[in-house]
Amino acid sequence: LALATTQTAHAVLAARGEWVTNEKGMVARAGLDGIDAVVASLTPEPRTLARAVDDCEALLARAVESARHG
Repeated sequence: LALATTQTAHAVLAARGEWVTNEKGMVARAGLDGIDAVVASLTPEPRTLARAVDDCEALLARAVESARHG
């Protein structure tokens, strides 16, 4: 989840033409801070993890799509 979010943040910011020199705050800058709720909802249950992966995928896909269409 963390790696996918970081890579998506890079993609979103690149699509906006924003240069990343420091990853601190990058996720929020890319508008992906909704991932915090996904991570906070995690438990050791397999169903919860599967749902978190699905939620993360949807969040990141929306961000990329939005960045593409500016």
